[in-house]
Amino acid sequence: MIDFQEKKINTETAADRVRNTRIARKLDIQKIAQILKINIKYLKALENGHYNNLPKGLYGKSFIREYAAYLKLNPNEIVKMYEVETEGRKSSVQDDLFSKKVPKSFYFLTIPKIVKNFLIIFSVTTVLFYLGFYIKNLLNPPSLVIYNPEKDAIIKEHTLEIRGKTELEAEISINDETILTDTTGNFQKTINLSNGVNIISIIAKKKYSKENKIIRKIIIE
Repeated sequence: MIDFQEKKINTETAADRVRNTRIARKLDIQKIAQILKINIKYLKALENGHYNNLPKGLYGKSFIREYAAYLKLNPNEIVKMYEVETEGRKSSVQDDLFSKKVPKSFYFLTIPKIVKNFLIIFSVTTVLFYLGFYIKNLLNPPSLVIYNPEKDAIIKEHTLEIRGKTELEAEISINDETILTDTTGNFQKTINLSNGVNIISIIAKKKYSKENKIIRKIIIE
């Protein structure tokens, strides 16, 4: 008498293996996608057996290997199962490493690095440019315009009104006497003159800057 025993056929697929392993270990697919930097749609396509939605050639196999390794499965075994299940694909499509249609996930993996490096260089350049401009502006002498008197004037009066304008942050001194400016940087001061030649020194200076000095020679007739 021959004893016929029903032989159990193993129908587990690569998709079943990775999905069941992830669920058994209570791992979140969204977090895995973030950690591996793989588009979650590819992980879901793999778990659901939608292999046609995976990138062609080595890109798709690379994602499968990374996912299997993360789940502590044998990457070579999972890839082998995947290859057996996808034998029906055309070999030209299966092994095309230079497909015209570049997988979007490949862009996700490479473009951010290029953009990141560009942003870092741009940010550093901008900071250095701003810092140089700030230091230059800090050290440069402030602007100083004298409206009155004109250069080397000859007058008869013994009093003279000095009027001018400078930058808001600058301090003004006339013959070593500090003069207040208004909210727009304008200033004026009436001084007494003596007979003969009068030297008037007008200086504008910011806290850390060089001074801007203008000399006026006024002659009293």
